[in-house]
Amino acid sequence: MKKNPDLPAHVQFFLPILAVLRKLGGSASPAELKDGLVTMLEISDNELEEKLKTGVSRIDNQVSWSKVYLVRDGLVDTSDPNVWSLTEEGLKRQLTDEDVHRIFKKIHGGFVTKGGKRAKTQPIKEHGLQLEVDQPHKETLLERNCSLPPSIFLCST
Repeated sequence: MKKNPDLPAHVQFFLPILAVLRKLGGSASPAELKDGLVTMLEISDNELEEKLKTGVSRIDNQVSWSKVYLVRDGLVDTSDPNVWSLTEEGLKRQLTDEDVHRIFKKIHGGFVTKGGKRAKTQPIKEHGLQLEVDQPHKETLLERNCSLPPSIFLCST
């Protein structure tokens, strides 16, 4: 798979995910989407077998993080965990590389700022939980959180 060194790995899946969903009629099961991505991006067996320290597939983790960004930007609906669907906005918008950068910066800014603090535009409290992290443990916590599947951070409403 070709990689753009200027983008985080999961961001590189934004456009292919939207393209595969369009090709499949606007929606797909997670397995169908992954198969489409493997074919489109020519992802090797070695890349598919690569695991994070947690044992989670690196590709699956990156695709799941892409889902978080695309859902939060209103392009993809995953309210049914068995189906990824393009929203009306996702169907009509044709994203450019600049759009991908903009989405990444906007959504990522809601997670953590460069100084390690949460952005003021996002609530600190989500899903009834509030965490306060002291500085010495911040890097460890961020590393562990980034290795978790993003689905644990999402709620179906």
